[in-house]
Amino acid sequence: MLYHHEPSRCEYHSNAELSPLVAVHAAQHLIKPVPAGADSMAAWTDGLDMAFLGRVGVTAKIASWAKIVDTVRKEDT
Repeated sequence: MLYHHEPSRCEYHSNAELSPLVAVHAAQHLIKPVPAGADSMAAWTDGLDMAFLGRVGVTAKIASWAKIVDTVRKEDT
């Protein structure tokens, strides 16, 4: 998906809370493996375009999305 690495560059994105661009951008970071002993939230948010996510109003949801990913990972092991 175009701009998923740099969503702020997408001038045609609406400010809708959840869109394919928001989902793909967040997912690409939330699925990254977290090194043992590392702060999982810091690892997941590294690289996220927080200005963009703030503009569309989803920054408060990042922690809950991260918990979902963590739960699914634990269930898969």
